[in-house]
Amino acid sequence: MDSVSGVSVVIITRDEEDYIEECLRSVAAALQRAAVPAEIVVVDGQSTDDTVARARAWAAASPIGRTLHVAHCDPGYSRQRNLGVRVAAYQWIAFISADVRPDPDWLRQTVECLDGSADTVIGRIRLVSVPGRGNWLAELTPTLYPTCTDQPGVERCSNAHLIARRSSLLGERFREDLPACEDKDMAYRLRDGGFAYSSSFPQHLARESIGRFFAKVHAEAKALGVLASRHGKDFPDCFGWGRCARRSLVLSCAAAAAATAAGLAGVPWLSPLALMAWLVAANRHPVGWRRRKPGSVPWIALRLVHLGAMLWITEGYLAGRIASRRQAPAPSQGVVRATAR
Repeated sequence: MDSVSGVSVVIITRDEEDYIEECLRSVAAALQRAAVPAEIVVVDGQSTDDTVARARAWAAASPIGRTLHVAHCDPGYSRQRNLGVRVAAYQWIAFISADVRPDPDWLRQTVECLDGSADTVIGRIRLVSVPGRGNWLAELTPTLYPTCTDQPGVERCSNAHLIARRSSLLGERFREDLPACEDKDMAYRLRDGGFAYSSSFPQHLARESIGRFFAKVHAEAKALGVLASRHGKDFPDCFGWGRCARRSLVLSCAAAAAATAAGLAGVPWLSPLALMAWLVAANRHPVGWRRRKPGSVPWIALRLVHLGAMLWITEGYLAGRIASRRQAPAPSQGVVRATAR
């Protein structure tokens, strides 16, 4: 990187008072070790807790706190990221979430990737369980999110850890009409600029409850269904969810036909067998489930949660495909309430 370039670390927040200070401390340690100009931009989406106050208090007490700026806008991940890009001072933007903990060498290793010609650096993350949540999320996630396409840059792009050239982000902007997966959409639109892959693995706290996780995968699947219709055949089937949804739909029709036939033939006991066969065969990820690793979560419990998540993924993906055909995409325009540097 030349002497006039640098990195703006953009952290999206909303009600993150329990996580923001530790995130800022870990980011600050990485900034101090990297010999490049850098700043921290916190974009808050109307937090109702002490997120902003704690961020400012940390800045006042930290020797690197003078680099911190706070911007405010209406909530919405894409809207907040677009604002972060606009107010950032440097030519590279590093997005991380408030529950991500980069290691001290994170920015230094990232800078090594920026010396090439790629416009986007895909950062990987390592899920770490938090007290009180157990290990179920860290063990479940690999069974639902396997790499299944020949476009891993799009499939693996995550706003929890993403670095991109500011000029590219200004030209494209995150789509604010998407309920989720705006990172996959952005990576798809930036794919011609090339991808690099960071060697750093920041920790991502696995803090979601089962209910919130199911809501998350449903929103992601619905967004991927929308993107598959919007971009057409060239858009990758991220994690193989589209193929899984179609497979589940076909097997659902077969199970319903078998149950109906059993009832008409006077053998109603075959109906629950057809239902059980459908649950086991149709609602599992055939690739992801084979890649599970032995862990502390009992096999039956993990299997049940996996089946439940795949049910929501199937419903969400199909709903997204249907919804995308009923309405045109909305323009991406942020609603900025106020900003402060």
